[in-house]
Amino acid sequence: MRRITVLIIGCLVLNKVVGSELTLTGMCKVKLEDFNSFLGTYESMPTGFAVSKDGSILLCDTNTADFRGVHSGGTVEGACLAWNLSDGDHALGYQPTEDEFTPGFFLLAISNCTGQTIARLDVSYDVVFYNNEDRSSYLQLEYSSDGKTFTTIGSSHCTTPLEADIAPAWSNCCYLLHVVCSQAVSAGSCMWLRWYGDDNAGTGRRDEYGINNVTVTPRPVCGTVISVR
Repeated sequence: MRRITVLIIGCLVLNKVVGSELTLTGMCKVKLEDFNSFLGTYESMPTGFAVSKDGSILLCDTNTADFRGVHSGGTVEGACLAWNLSDGDHALGYQPTEDEFTPGFFLLAISNCTGQTIARLDVSYDVVFYNNEDRSSYLQLEYSSDGKTFTTIGSSHCTTPLEADIAPAWSNCCYLLHVVCSQAVSAGSCMWLRWYGDDNAGTGRRDEYGINNVTVTPRPVCGTVISVR
């Protein structure tokens, strides 16, 4: 019962805080977000994306301490940051602590502006992590057609290593998943993707992690005739 209540609260805050969605304008057309323009501030958050540090309420612009800019890794303060993986290559990330992002999530609201009904989403992304602590975390992709009930997508569970690397550096796991919509998403309707994370094993401080190079490609209902330009 508690989990359902949390999701409803998150959905209500989403509509208030984000105010816009990532728009899919053409069937079978790839939409990419590489986060290179994200600077670890609320104002630079890409369209449609939001972050929750407690697994319920989304971060907003009223508390700037929740965002700590661009960082190359190795910080210990909890906050949403733009991880600088290399020169100018940013990722949307978080430094989990005892009180933050345990659990937490990255959320993407999507609007179907293709003019057609979407039956499936092809979703690719990288999970990036900086394994500098003897504790592991996990991140998994979830889908919702109503913003209230989320379903975990199979084969999306990513776990950071339990033992810290001797010489920590940014690593990544790449995913390409076919997300079948629980209900076909009609033109003008919305859907949600959520990368949900929490502790996995170990004690002490936690690895930093996040997402990068997210692509979303809408696919039509079988038998639908489409025109690709």
